[in-house]
Amino acid sequence: MMLIKRKASNLIENSLNRYSMLTFLYRNNKYQFLLLFCLIISISGIGQINTNKKVISTGYSKTVSAGINISYVEFSQTHPFGVGANFSWSKHRFGLMEKKLSKPFGFIADGGIDYYFGKDETVSGYSYKYNGFTYIHAYGGAIYNCGKRGNINLTTGPALGLEDGFTSFFLGANLSGAYFINNKIAVTPGIKYMQDLNGPDPLVSFFLKASFAF
Repeated sequence: MMLIKRKASNLIENSLNRYSMLTFLYRNNKYQFLLLFCLIISISGIGQINTNKKVISTGYSKTVSAGINISYVEFSQTHPFGVGANFSWSKHRFGLMEKKLSKPFGFIADGGIDYYFGKDETVSGYSYKYNGFTYIHAYGGAIYNCGKRGNINLTTGPALGLEDGFTSFFLGANLSGAYFINNKIAVTPGIKYMQDLNGPDPLVSFFLKASFAF
């Protein structure tokens, strides 16, 4: 009886140790885990390129978008908001569809530029302003056409950040959706994740854009 209790105690202790280790790894690498998840989803979208060649669709292949960005958490303390524009390509997957696609997953490419305005601050009677921050990205990933009017897409890839004459290399990801109010025009909300390769914490912002398909 004592031997069974001892084995059960050791089993519980080992399980708790494994759980503690996994918790420690997640807490210290949660942003890296998020980026890895985005990369896996994007690769799955690239794998759909060949299978989508046989799909009969009625959509447009290109969109241009422009709108506003609202920064989140630490980023909002120095650059509270900005503006952005981007170009996206995905074969026959934009616009108001005549019918839902038989194969809803596909590949999407996206490139764009965002500019975040620096914040004015006054400390101990001295006023100063943070320099503007420019973010240029080139992403690829997966798009899901969830109905005749809308889609959801996740893209990730390299980017450049420019501020006060300095250039930094980034890895980033965008998660966004589009709802077409007519054949060519859509409302596009989303969230942007930007990780400086030499920086400790990521930059995060939400965006709301108007998109035009053609």
